[in-house]
Amino acid sequence: MRDPDWMPRWRRSATAAVEREEEAPCAREDTATTPWTVEDTRAWLEEERAERVVAVDVRPIADWMDWVVVAEAPTRSRLVALAEGLTRARRVHRHQQATLVERDMAQVQQLESMPQIVGRDPPSDWLVVDTGDQSVHLFLPELRGEYDLDGMWQRRLVQHVAQ
Repeated sequence: MRDPDWMPRWRRSATAAVEREEEAPCAREDTATTPWTVEDTRAWLEEERAERVVAVDVRPIADWMDWVVVAEAPTRSRLVALAEGLTRARRVHRHQQATLVERDMAQVQQLESMPQIVGRDPPSDWLVVDTGDQSVHLFLPELRGEYDLDGMWQRRLVQHVAQ
C-alpha cells in the first residue's frame, strides 16, 4: 500500500513550477490588474542585477514615450538576458491584464506585439527594449559612458524648463 503523501515525480515537478510562478512578481493578483509602471521596470532590472539603473521622465519634451530608462550590464550575454527577461515579464503582465479584463482578440494581439528588442541581431553593446511608453536602454559600461544617454535627456529637460 502506498504512503498517502506519496506523489509521482512529474506531479511534484509540476507543483513546484506552479508554486514558483505564484511567487513571481508578475503573477501576483495585486500587480496583474495594474499597469506596468516605470517603478516596476526599475525594480525588475535591479532585482535582475542590472547596474546603475536611471529613469528619466521625458513627458514634458517627448510625445512618443513617457520614460527613458538606462541601465548597464557587464557582458553582452547579460545584456541579451536582461532584454529578453524584461520583454518576457512585460508580455506576461500584459497577457494577465488582457485575460482579467477580457479584451477582444485584436487588443490581445496588439499587447503581445510589444515590447520589441532593437539591436539584438547582430549582437550589440547597446540594446533597446521599446515598450511603447518606456524606452529601456541597456549598455555595456564603456559604451554608456561614451553616449551618456541619461545625461543628454536630463540636460534637455533642464533646457525645456528654462525656456
